[in-house]
Amino acid sequence: MKELQVLLQQAITLHMNKQYQDAGRRYRKVLSQAPDHSEALHGLGVLFHQAGNDQKALPLIYKAIQIDPNKAHYYSNIASVLRKLERYDDALKANDMAIQLDSKTPLYRVNQGLLLHNMDKEKAILMFEAAIKIDHSCYEAYQGLGDVLMEIDPEKALACFNQAIALKPDSIPTRNKLCILYIALGSPDQALEISSNWLEESPHNISAINQKAVALSELNKKDEMSYLVNYDLCKDYIIDCPSQFENREAFNAAIREHILHHLMLTDCVASHATEYGKRIDQVFLGDKGPVAQLEEVIKKQYKKYINELPNDEKHPFLGISFPMENISMHGWAVLLENQGYEEPHYHPDGLVSGVYYVDIPSIVAEETKEHQGWIEFGLPDPAYKIKQKSAIKSVQPAPGKIVLFPSYFWHRTIPFESNQSRICIAFDILASQ
Repeated sequence: MKELQVLLQQAITLHMNKQYQDAGRRYRKVLSQAPDHSEALHGLGVLFHQAGNDQKALPLIYKAIQIDPNKAHYYSNIASVLRKLERYDDALKANDMAIQLDSKTPLYRVNQGLLLHNMDKEKAILMFEAAIKIDHSCYEAYQGLGDVLMEIDPEKALACFNQAIALKPDSIPTRNKLCILYIALGSPDQALEISSNWLEESPHNISAINQKAVALSELNKKDEMSYLVNYDLCKDYIIDCPSQFENREAFNAAIREHILHHLMLTDCVASHATEYGKRIDQVFLGDKGPVAQLEEVIKKQYKKYINELPNDEKHPFLGISFPMENISMHGWAVLLENQGYEEPHYHPDGLVSGVYYVDIPSIVAEETKEHQGWIEFGLPDPAYKIKQKSAIKSVQPAPGKIVLFPSYFWHRTIPFESNQSRICIAFDILASQ
């Protein structure tokens, strides 16, 4: 029994430190000796949930609840899984059980409010307000309440976000929401002030650069905007084929098969920018197969990209000390199907982002007026309600092509119509730890 407890504690510590593979091994070792160990079942389920495999997470956490039905956080976490699976009514019931079991934890009410956001805004507001009543310093409650109020009462939303910032001054999501709201309300000068101050505190912050660029565009400060969003910083290359493969076609065919048969390939959910497609999170972890060779290709191409960048230490992106050794990456595979697309987004966790194209439909290879299936840079999230026309750059995908760009660039995938799949691997080069 003591050995199991040691193993479980090791798993929990590794899990908290984001060493997911080692944590998973220890959870499984506990379960091999005690198949009904509720904490190990729950922990392994949460691990699968964080990896994006909610179909595997659901039965594990459900079994943990059957064994020990009095743990509020079990219900809260299964609600998160059910939410990702778009089983919203079941998620609400699970969250309600968490609240019944522990009425003093404000985050359970926050989670309920997040669920209700798109279902019943009035009830969502009541949940966030109840969380604040329990704990006046609950940052997540003010943030959630501000999100709901953005379209109902923008002034109250501003007050909520300002309260959230007071509680958590370095919050990237709250600063982003303040900038979005000010721009949507026709006050881009306020967004420019926030983002400029932010860059003074953190000179190379990707989200701050992103917000400043949108604010400059809305203020029609074209020269300053184009200095930040210089499309010469977006480059594409055709890769050299790894020596283990006869040619690029064989290399891409191997990656395609690896993706199509990957255990973690799951339908995309509302929390991702992808619509009408499937996704593998953490594609550079676990059994990589031919993706291991692609990882090395990407790192090599990234180094070339960095060496080609102009020297400008005053530029918030070009002045970054980019990692050139022990390069850390996060990657995910995306399989888009008929009418699939990616909504406008940027990558706040990266420095340099990119995409490698494995396979594309024939319509994407054509020079159509609509640029179906192309990657397009420049158009921000519709929530900004921008009034100025954005400068646009489009890049046509091709198998074997890699596109690299600053992580703060807004980009999207234009919808396409085809029965063929568009398969790519997107990635972020991360800051040195």
